[in-house]
Amino acid sequence: MDPMTIAGVILGVAAVLGAAILEGTHMSALLAPSALLIIAGGTVGATSACFTMPQLTTVLGQLGLLIKKPGVDIHAIIDTFAEMATVARRDGILALENRALPIDSDFARRGLRMIVDGINPELVKQMLMTDLYTAEEGLKTCSAVFKTAGGFAPTMGIIGTVVGLIHVLGNLSKPETLGPSIAMAFIATFYGVASANLILLPIANKFGTIAKEESALRVMIIEGLLAIYAGDSPHVVRVKLQSFLTDKERAALKAA
Repeated sequence: MDPMTIAGVILGVAAVLGAAILEGTHMSALLAPSALLIIAGGTVGATSACFTMPQLTTVLGQLGLLIKKPGVDIHAIIDTFAEMATVARRDGILALENRALPIDSDFARRGLRMIVDGINPELVKQMLMTDLYTAEEGLKTCSAVFKTAGGFAPTMGIIGTVVGLIHVLGNLSKPETLGPSIAMAFIATFYGVASANLILLPIANKFGTIAKEESALRVMIIEGLLAIYAGDSPHVVRVKLQSFLTDKERAALKAA
């Protein structure tokens, strides 16, 4: 589980609200249901108009990755692929048929099934790369949806402020209400800018990060499977997979 998304959002919102309180602002002054309706409804409506229903459904299905993305032990994956290389060289590829993998991944299991079935290695790579591309595009779509929403939210805030100011200008005969009315009008801008920069855009970037991590992991799995299929030694398999690690991760692996 990765708590940083929720922790980051909470920290950002808390910092903004805390600063407002220190300035003497009452929380009730920041509550404006009409402004919230404009921001939420307008942003969701405009964003929905930019994407198809299947794309939006995909986003809903992937939201859990923001907090429930399973951790991956890269070192365990490298060790397992090296062990699989040993078994394959000693007993043949078929001996890997029921091999347990250190990662709960349908992608890895499909790839292992392909090499056990003796499918041409080029075809295996092609099919797995297509699978990788499809998954990556799905995550990029999630990122695009939230990035689009993050672009619309501040604009909706301005629209809300304009609507509020129209109401203010229509009641100039009551000067005692001008201050509170103008302040309430600008709440919409606050909602729009805050929601975009504290929630929507960070989530968009998080999906982009997840997409990169998932793609790198899948490329690593593909290389490991093809190395085993080619009959590479356990040492060669290990070296190939370690090339995906950063210098810091390699140093930690050697220290272990």
